[in-house]
Amino acid sequence: MLKKFKSIANKSEFAYAYDSQAWDSKAPIETHFRQYHNYGDALVQHSPDWSVQVEYLADYLVSLTAAMLEDDELARDLFYTIWRRPDDKHIAWAATVIYKKPKDGEYGKPRYFSAKEMKVSASPSKQYDKRFEEIRDVHDGSANSIFRILVGEYADGMEKYATAEAVRDWLMEHDGYMELPAEFLKWFNGDREKARQLRDAYEMCKNVTESHRLRSAAESSLENYRRRVAPKEAAAPKPEPEAASEPAAPETEAA
Repeated sequence: MLKKFKSIANKSEFAYAYDSQAWDSKAPIETHFRQYHNYGDALVQHSPDWSVQVEYLADYLVSLTAAMLEDDELARDLFYTIWRRPDDKHIAWAATVIYKKPKDGEYGKPRYFSAKEMKVSASPSKQYDKRFEEIRDVHDGSANSIFRILVGEYADGMEKYATAEAVRDWLMEHDGYMELPAEFLKWFNGDREKARQLRDAYEMCKNVTESHRLRSAAESSLENYRRRVAPKEAAAPKPEPEAASEPAAPETEAA
């Protein structure tokens, strides 16, 4: 899928694209998020495209939201890209993974955790199990600790942002605190206004993709209901058997 759309803030210089076939191993945000020069010529591409950088991410997401409102296929395809965030159950578990410092003179028995299986174990065999990692002193139940446990090893910038936002939402609901996701990720050198703009832009994308998902679910449920209650077509009546014809009377010879 290749979808091009206008930049809202930089329409005289750039245009954007979502290209599901694009690949850039060095993309800082998302390999399918593309940007190119249009020099004020609408969606006409006047340069090779490149991966959207953090500086333009807020405008890209706002412009993407506008495009998704007009394109159901795009909204459907972007849902899993935008919503790559852990659920509350995984976040709550990650908050319990805390390093226990051994007492003076005691040997600390290593413990291990598996984020995928949400398990903690002191079994020595877990040292060689690739699903498990050792619990270290950086695991202290803080926002940074929870994030480190949950974010994937090969997570791109978009997944890191979504994970940071999910952790922040959970902490704020449980009397904790965490700075805005972009501040936490140190993307804008402490510029809080840019962090707010990105938060709002991401929220727009979440809302439009979620609204499309809910609408599709409602339409599917409605269609299922209609099929259940629709009267079944009456079977066509069978034709009545034809009456057997009586044999003709024999002809009589003339006297």
